[in-house]
Amino acid sequence: MKAKPTTPRGVRVQRAADLLGVSASTVRRWAADGRIACQRTASGQRRFLASDLERVLREGAPPGRDRLSAGERAEQRYQLLLDTSLELASSLELAEVLQSAARRLGAALEIPDCDIYRLAGDERMICVASTLEGVYDASWVGHEFRIDDRPCDRLAMETRHAVTVASLDDLRLSEEGRSGMRRYGQRSFVALPLIARNKVIGLVDLLDHVEREFTEDEVATAEAVAQLVALALEHAQLYEDVKNLHLGNLRALSSALSAKDYYTLGHAGRVAAYMTMLGRELGWPTERLEELQNVAFLHDIGKIGVSDRVLLKAGPLTSEEWELVRQHPGISAEIVRPLFDEELVAGVRHHHERFDGGGYPDGLAGEAIPLIARAMCVVDCYDAMSCRRPYRRALSYRQCLAELKRCAGTQFDPDMVAAFVPALQRLRRRQASVAKLAQQAAGLID
Repeated sequence: MKAKPTTPRGVRVQRAADLLGVSASTVRRWAADGRIACQRTASGQRRFLASDLERVLREGAPPGRDRLSAGERAEQRYQLLLDTSLELASSLELAEVLQSAARRLGAALEIPDCDIYRLAGDERMICVASTLEGVYDASWVGHEFRIDDRPCDRLAMETRHAVTVASLDDLRLSEEGRSGMRRYGQRSFVALPLIARNKVIGLVDLLDHVEREFTEDEVATAEAVAQLVALALEHAQLYEDVKNLHLGNLRALSSALSAKDYYTLGHAGRVAAYMTMLGRELGWPTERLEELQNVAFLHDIGKIGVSDRVLLKAGPLTSEEWELVRQHPGISAEIVRPLFDEELVAGVRHHHERFDGGGYPDGLAGEAIPLIARAMCVVDCYDAMSCRRPYRRALSYRQCLAELKRCAGTQFDPDMVAAFVPALQRLRRRQASVAKLAQQAAGLID
């Protein structure tokens, strides 16, 4: 018995589109969103049921952009560009700009997945932002690819125009790219070059979960949004470069400030390292640890506003001199404010507060003290105790641990001490192991 001939998929979709009075791409989009009834064939294709489509039509089909007049589409496009411009201009923080860019580009084509890449030299591209089903997807950020492994992306960069792929059957796809799209349920996409000052600085992939023919109007809208994104990315990158330059200058200044006094030499670097250890012990995000390390390195930079006569004094300080010293956390906070968010700035300002409320500059107590400040207080005091000062000798490792535990609940947050002590103990064991290896190596040298 001969098999019953099947209607080509494109014809079925077009019939559904004719029935609903919309374009074929709108039918695919509605089906993907679950707004019209359909069933899947064995091959995975969607077959629209006429009875269900007629019911949807009787009940009132949702309005699509394809039903808009040319003037209404133009107005909608201009409004999208205006909203995008305002949002991208509202922040110079690179992460915020990228998240906004990915979300806006996805909205431009009503498409679920968006990946933004920056170029790393001439051969590689690194994902710097990603949305999955319209939600920011941090797991994909940082993935790196060879441009030659993605022919459609390379074509978009070389031609400086959008490249559209309507299905996995497109011969321009590499086998690796095709299998990757299939793995994530993606069936079509648009590759957009990001161009700023006549230079390609990155690329955007907008990926749909259905086969889709992208209209000229949709591509033009996406390209216009991509131009705004490219400019915003360039400005954000310039801002990031200026921040890094400023941060480098402040770190150098902090190092010079510490070097003026033998007893504080290296203090900033050790506090930064201890803060990273403690942050990792507390399970803080990896991307936060680098910022934490940088701000901890600068926690005492406000001492630049305190006279050397006071800072380097060998004997006890007078009440007036102590008042001058107590001003340094506030000065430090104002110096680092342009570089860090308020949580980190508060950590610097309050790192001399005591858990029992007896600290400075504001006399905060308990959980009213910012979390980062409570952590910084512990590591700052540990380093101070473990190093010799003009007015006292250095405490031994065991004496430092005993002091941390004794002051838990009064000077220190007990939870911070409980997390820091095991981290110190592991560090101590590693130091002992390295010292033993060094001793063995030295014994082999004549």
